[in-house]
Amino acid sequence: MNILAFDTSTGWTIVALLKGESLKEETHFKPLEQHKILVPRIQAILEEQKLELEDINLLIVGIGPGSFTGTRVGVATAKAIALAKRIPLVGVTSLEALIYQASGKIKGGVVAPIQDARKNEVFTMVVDDVGNHLIPEVSCRIETLCFILNILGEKVHFIGNAMDLYLSNIKALLKVPYTIASKEENLIKGESLIGAGLGKYKEGKLVDAINLVPQYLRQSNAELKYDKSI
Repeated sequence: MNILAFDTSTGWTIVALLKGESLKEETHFKPLEQHKILVPRIQAILEEQKLELEDINLLIVGIGPGSFTGTRVGVATAKAIALAKRIPLVGVTSLEALIYQASGKIKGGVVAPIQDARKNEVFTMVVDDVGNHLIPEVSCRIETLCFILNILGEKVHFIGNAMDLYLSNIKALLKVPYTIASKEENLIKGESLIGAGLGKYKEGKLVDAINLVPQYLRQSNAELKYDKSI
């Protein structure tokens, strides 16, 4: 099975290709240039593996939450490819990819991915070690998240790109034991994107390309300004 996956919802452009058992992935940190990087890198990674888009059996795309513009780049590209080549499509949120990334590395307790949502908020969710969603995907202040985690009373494993921003807050506010992922683990990996997407594919959670939409979790600045102008 040949699987193509990519994500542009963060400052990183991630492109990964699973050809049988062989995984090839690459990342590029150019936050404002995903629209310039993504398609050429998809073409390059396919050429390296001597594949065409027609050879791809499953397409997986990161749908956010994260950068509004970056997420739209990835989603629009996935929609175009899936529709043009009639490739089955799965959308994976950045939080789902991080949950997959942390799976198997902790026993007991809960996992709380935290991604920078700006405006002093994080994108987060809380999942226990058997996959139960205790808190759905949401945008909130770190103080709110810590308050809820204290109520849950479980050991917490944090992972995500907001760790450096909010570690001091967590130390001050959290009353339960916790661990944090390494800096390398806090970045979404192509392997995790594929793993999370393949899991959804096996559960039959394909999405119609026409109906694929970004997972924003909150309004953009443009939408907020528009609402205020009405």
